[in-house]
Amino acid sequence: MVTRSARPSGPVERLMRGMVVALCASLAGILIAACQPQTQKAASVIEDSLREKYSRDFKVQSIGGGYGTYDNTTWKATVVPVADPTLSFKATVKKDLSIVEDQYVGQLVVRETQYQLQAALAQTMGAGAFARVWLDEDSSSSSGPAPVVGEPGVSPRDFFAANPEYRPVAFIGIEGVPESGETTRQASSAAMALQGVTGRGKAFVYFGSPEQFRDLASKQEGMDLDALWMHSLATPDQAVAVEADATGTTVLSDLK
Repeated sequence: MVTRSARPSGPVERLMRGMVVALCASLAGILIAACQPQTQKAASVIEDSLREKYSRDFKVQSIGGGYGTYDNTTWKATVVPVADPTLSFKATVKKDLSIVEDQYVGQLVVRETQYQLQAALAQTMGAGAFARVWLDEDSSSSSGPAPVVGEPGVSPRDFFAANPEYRPVAFIGIEGVPESGETTRQASSAAMALQGVTGRGKAFVYFGSPEQFRDLASKQEGMDLDALWMHSLATPDQAVAVEADATGTTVLSDLK
């Protein structure tokens, strides 16, 4: 059987291939250049709107197709207060620059919820317990966060009463593994501590042996909720998910 080797590219073919590559690169550059002024203008609108709304300065860290995500009608951004850059939150602006929505107050409430929950857990579960809190949006809006009702300084309970689209979700780590039959009761007590601060919410409660607990506690600041939960499930100890509201608690899953 005779195999036929590929015919070497001639000068004309090489020239055409180079022209195609150059054309594609030029088009990509044009598209990027066209988007940059739009996102820069949108970022300025967000910063100006938030400054007017809250009487403080903000900085857009990322926005739009370059670093964030977008749909057909909305630019989405990650924003921080200039005076408090550790507190990041989401904001959106319509692509016609007409409406800005943000989660600034919600993230302030999350931080206050975490502080109050940590104090409540220290009283009921011991000084070794830790808590991380997230703001969970119940709605499935694709155009950005639901509008947040409230002003800086609003209490967690008042905030969640006024914003039914949102709920607090907490990961609670507790040192020590309860005796048989005590896991659910203690997890429910931890969830009720969250309920006492916010009025309602969902708690993922992890009970760890001293070694496992210290390992997770040392890493938890850098983890998101999914990473914390998966890490806790990978250990041989106890993990329980509990929903809490004014009527009491509901155990969603006793996973170990």
